[in-house]
Amino acid sequence: MKLDVLKLIEAEGVETQMQLVISPNKDFATAVEALSRGINPGDNERIAPIKLIHAAIEQGVLIQLEQLMLRKALEAFKPIYLDSPNMLLFINIGEDFMELAIEDNIIDDTIANFGIPISNIIFDIGAFDFGRLSMVKEFVDIYRAKGYYISIDNLGIDYYNIDRVLYLNPDLVKIVIQSIRQLTHQGYVENMLKTLKLIAETQGIILVAKGIEEESDLTFAIKHGAQFMQGFYISQPVDLTTDSLKNLKERYRVLIAAHSVEEESRLELTRAMTSKAYSIIKGAKKLLGATSEIDRNIEAYLLFETYPMVENFWILDDKGIQFGPTYINEKQYQTKNIAMFQVYNHGSDFSTKDIFTQLYNTILEVWVTPPMKSVLTNNICITCSSRLDFSPEYAVLGININLEYLSLPVRKIEKDEDLGFRVIVNQVDLT
Repeated sequence: MKLDVLKLIEAEGVETQMQLVISPNKDFATAVEALSRGINPGDNERIAPIKLIHAAIEQGVLIQLEQLMLRKALEAFKPIYLDSPNMLLFINIGEDFMELAIEDNIIDDTIANFGIPISNIIFDIGAFDFGRLSMVKEFVDIYRAKGYYISIDNLGIDYYNIDRVLYLNPDLVKIVIQSIRQLTHQGYVENMLKTLKLIAETQGIILVAKGIEEESDLTFAIKHGAQFMQGFYISQPVDLTTDSLKNLKERYRVLIAAHSVEEESRLELTRAMTSKAYSIIKGAKKLLGATSEIDRNIEAYLLFETYPMVENFWILDDKGIQFGPTYINEKQYQTKNIAMFQVYNHGSDFSTKDIFTQLYNTILEVWVTPPMKSVLTNNICITCSSRLDFSPEYAVLGININLEYLSLPVRKIEKDEDLGFRVIVNQVDLT
């Protein structure tokens, strides 16, 4: 029986399954990708996405099909979002639909009907006609400005893909691990990965390892610094419920734990690092000590100028609740994707976390955590916290120190009476 795509659309013959996309790092955001296939209304035959899209193109109804797929993806995602409001959704989008969306509010209107914030949506851009590159760039610019995230799919097969990244400057890129690993020239593979990682780190782009089909793929992805993982080894596309999502995430945590022993031993803090961390947080306390809340932004600037290895800091009250925002060293570090990684903010509860409990009502003055991956830079960081005594409103200062930059010299700050605030006069080593 010939497939009549228009009848399929009228019968809403599209079913959407979800595939988990998750990070190997603790407390990172997780996501799902919507994967749709058709259901032939004539005989209920399941139709593969590629076959369905090709038929829709031939019959001139691709836009209508993509509209239905978008609506079905949001419909399937809504209960997941309600249970986990920080969950992100990858939605594949084709070039014809992008062109329509530049002039039409169809995407915004459809998403608004489901009450899902646009900051939870990631548009996944796959292959497109190179002659329409400027149109795709226009779509990317418009929809990123609205607050959506943009992902480039199937990266790493050739350098044309890298050109796309440089031109479109997406928020995420998906690297096809299987395709890269099948390349026979090992030197090319290593250079490709180094190039992708350098571009990603420079432009603040998140790396997603796609096509994790066996354990060796997982090991390869972790080794090369992927920040998100996706593939059949982690999760088959499924009719996802809140319960099955929790089970999948727990299974993945077990998988990651089995691969983390080597990295944890490599990341063990040395005595010298601990000593430097103590010096940095004590210096940070001095800079913040005599500051009113009104002057906090000025003092934050001075703290980051003095200690460029500090990625961010925040203050807790005597109940372990964050008082004010998280101050971020935006000059030193790429911060484009702060919202995606849920950086803590005013009102966040640290009352059960070690950085608070190990200090409150104890004799300890400073607490240093084991190393972890930074949510801002994907580099290795340690978190330090210290009790405060300059105000009854505040209890604990927390800072994240980037170990890659720990060797940077501390900059000495002095008072300049003419300017009315402190300025950098020279650099000194940590003591």
